[in-house]
Amino acid sequence: MTVLGWANVLKVTLYFLFPAIGMKSIGRVRMERAHELVIAGAVGTVVLSALVAYDMLTT
Repeated sequence: MTVLGWANVLKVTLYFLFPAIGMKSIGRVRMERAHELVIAGAVGTVVLSALVAYDMLTT
């Protein structure tokens, strides 16, 4: 498993054992800041698409 995979397992375990931490981070989302989530999602999609395209073209 990669470092990012282990980090995700750690995060999920932390949120499962201490749900108040997860609820605190969810509570920061507001309609006024919703555009930040859209921008982050769009950038993430473009980056992931570029990585997949690069992998397909180099193999």
